[in-house]
Amino acid sequence: MARYVGLDKLGKLFGYIRDNGGIRASLYKLYRMDEMKAGRLVGQDKYGNKYYEDPSQFYGRNRWVEYAPHFNLEYDGSQIPAEWFGWMHYKTDLPPNRDGMRRINSDGRS
Repeated sequence: MARYVGLDKLGKLFGYIRDNGGIRASLYKLYRMDEMKAGRLVGQDKYGNKYYEDPSQFYGRNRWVEYAPHFNLEYDGSQIPAEWFGWMHYKTDLPPNRDGMRRINSDGRS
C-alpha cells in the first residue's frame, strides 16, 4: 500500500538527505552536481576528488565522482586522473587504491 501512495519514494528521499549530511549539505550538492546520490566511498585521488559506487543503481550510472570543493563549478571530466579513468569507465572493476598489479608512486603516477 505504501508503494502506491509514494511513501517509499519519500523514505528514499529522506535517506539521501541523511546520507548527504542534512538538508543544507544536500541542497548544496544538488546545486553543484545537479543530482543527489548516496553510495559507498571507494577512494580519493591526489586532487581531492572522491569516487563513489552504488550497486543498487543501474549499470552505467552506478559510479560517479564528486569533484573537490576548490573547483567550485569549474569542473569537467579532464580533471579525473588516468588511474581513475579506467575504473570510472568500467574498464576494470578494481579501483586503483585496491589494484595490487598497479603500483602508485607517492606523486600519484602509476
